[in-house]
Amino acid sequence: MDSKQLRLFLSFVGDTEFSKSIWLLFLDSGLLLEEIFTGINIPFDCEFLVARPEEDLFFKLTEVYRVGPTLPLKTFNFGNWTPLHGLIWPWEGFYQRRYSLCGLTLKTALVKDFNTQIIETKDKKPIKISGFFGEIWNMLQEELQFRSDFYTSRDNFFGAPLENGSWTGMIGMLQRGEVDFACSKFLMIPARLQVVDFLSTTVQVKTRLLIKEKRSLELTWGEFLRPFTTRLWCVHFLSLILTGICFSVTYVIGRRQGREIGVNSTLHNIYDAFFYTYASFCQQGQSSTPRTLSCRVVYLTSYLTAVVVMAGYSAFLISFLATRETRRFPFTSFKEFLEDGTYNLEMVANSAFIWYFKHSIDPVMKNIYKKMIEPNQKNYPVTDEEGFQKLCKFPKYAYMTYTDLEESGRLGCEVMKIPHMYIPGSLAITSVKNSPYRGIFNYIIMKMKTNGLLKRLHSKFLPSLFSTWTTPNPVVQFVQVAPVLIFLSVAVLVALAVLFLEYRAQYIWRGLRRAHHYVLHRVSLWHPKSKKPRTHDDV
Repeated sequence: MDSKQLRLFLSFVGDTEFSKSIWLLFLDSGLLLEEIFTGINIPFDCEFLVARPEEDLFFKLTEVYRVGPTLPLKTFNFGNWTPLHGLIWPWEGFYQRRYSLCGLTLKTALVKDFNTQIIETKDKKPIKISGFFGEIWNMLQEELQFRSDFYTSRDNFFGAPLENGSWTGMIGMLQRGEVDFACSKFLMIPARLQVVDFLSTTVQVKTRLLIKEKRSLELTWGEFLRPFTTRLWCVHFLSLILTGICFSVTYVIGRRQGREIGVNSTLHNIYDAFFYTYASFCQQGQSSTPRTLSCRVVYLTSYLTAVVVMAGYSAFLISFLATRETRRFPFTSFKEFLEDGTYNLEMVANSAFIWYFKHSIDPVMKNIYKKMIEPNQKNYPVTDEEGFQKLCKFPKYAYMTYTDLEESGRLGCEVMKIPHMYIPGSLAITSVKNSPYRGIFNYIIMKMKTNGLLKRLHSKFLPSLFSTWTTPNPVVQFVQVAPVLIFLSVAVLVALAVLFLEYRAQYIWRGLRRAHHYVLHRVSLWHPKSKKPRTHDDV
């Protein structure tokens, strides 16, 4: 094979399919590699070996590749072969031998979000990034020694398919070859895998359904009866009546025996006995103490019973008020959510979440797409921040996202996740289809996982994923004790109203009495027969 035929053959190696194979080329020792491979692109991820004979049937193996199509040819002494010792190759692995991109410039797409923050720009173009995925990219750039040329998506979208087969957003930029990589949190779905490749997974997420919690807005008047069951309340009320009866009977018997003579007491009837018993159950003292032992035993029993009951009731009441009960969700599955039909479901516009429902084989998910998603897609929020604002603003609003609430910042309302209603997924950086640098990037990311660097980035930028769950300190909210305060306020207002009426009633009664006496006085001044007014002398 002459040099022209050889160069024509080598031109096919740059093709994607051929570059996946391992090549071994035998050349004469007199040919120079630089001349043979001039203008020939041996991709970065292609294993291409050149064997040239030396003295004594000795073959020298040289590995050749290019970091970029226009960059100089790279060579590496792979090993030797002799009839006596066979093949001797290096101990370094494939990507250990190709550990540098030699200042190669990679075009990288970005969008502004929490995980990829643009912290410095020049001429309205990003030059420095941060955030979880931003720091991963910075580590890759430092480790592999390449430069980044950042581009922002014109529509600030991750990407959605169009009817003509093209894509919008950063996926579209990768599909058209405008950029080499897209540094952001891309959710892996089959539709995207047809046009781009994903690097190694960096985050495992759950796409959950969020709704606004209404528990804190409802007055629960029955909370103060929950510490005791209905049967226990009946027993408690019955014990109060029996104690009042026993107190009245023992006191009356003591008076008849003359043992209660001289005691300053207002216990005159059974109603007074019930009142004093109720006062003892409320931990109130009495103005006098009975003298008979039987009456004192009833007294002591009522107070001891009241102490035990009051202590138990108070403890259980604080537990019920301070400890969050198991939340009552309006639905616990997508089927129940579809049957409910009162919630407005939204998610980030043109996101991968829509694909979950549109291309699902589950009839429930397909019905959710047809009834709740497809008619309202044009009004979907552009970012998670906008979605969380709508979640707090509108009633009966459900929002689907994998973004943690801690990442979204401070919300203006209480938001809860519906358990067992989530779709698991993986987030990763994307690249153009069949990128020659995908393997070395995955190799570095796996090293970052092994060395704990990814976990450190998680704890710094996504602390909620690795934070240790602890039981929050119990706190009694104002709305939980609002019934007591309302009852107290109403009682005070009623007492003031009754006091006012009593105060005014005295004046009214005095006025009526004066008017009555005045009328009688005026009538008495007239003689009934003479029809002449009576004088003071006649009186």
